Amino acid sequence: MQKILIVDDEDAFRAIVKEILIDKEFSAAEASNGLNAIEIFKNNPFDAVLLDLRMPGMDGIETLQELKKIDSHVPIIILTAFGDIPTAVEAVKQGAYDFITKPPEFDELVTIIKRAVEMRRPKMEAMNRKTPVLSNREKEVLKWLKEGKRSWDISRILQISRHTVNFHIKNLFKKLNVVNRTQAVSEAMRQGIISDK
Repeated sequence: MQKILIVDDEDAFRAIVKEILIDKEFSAAEASNGLNAIEIFKNNPFDAVLLDLRMPGMDGIETLQELKKIDSHVPIIILTAFGDIPTAVEAVKQGAYDFITKPPEFDELVTIIKRAVEMRRPKMEAMNRKTPVLSNREKEVLKWLKEGKRSWDISRILQISRHTVNFHIKNLFKKLNVVNRTQAVSEAMRQGIISDK
């Protein structure tokens, strides 16, 4: 279930938006001002933020900047009064995903949130698929696997025991999340760990 943070100084507005989001099978949390939003955001991952532009104390632009420091990939949708549109456009230039005028058309708001969350998913998946760190010996073993060498051949070439070669191969399988030598070589080339030439 996607988590949305609603940041607005109007209690009634937050309550309405929260109810609509829960009805659309989102999880929603509320913050009544920018400082409160930042505290909540530091301790909880969110899939998107609805952020009012005009709030007492820290305004929407300042809050956006601080939230982006914590999570640069989170989509932030600005809520703005009609007269604030030039400022909302500025917010988009500073990294906001989109802006919508208040009072919003709730179907449109939900559509924008869904799009924002979908846009975030590939970025998060890419971040979670970090290139594994291989030792120099593992890279050497991988290079010879690519040449089609067996464990016995690799042990002779590297002057280490066959048991040690198989230990390195087992580690490679684990780090690359594969189950055989062919997959290990293929995945290592896909990730640029070894050359495909």
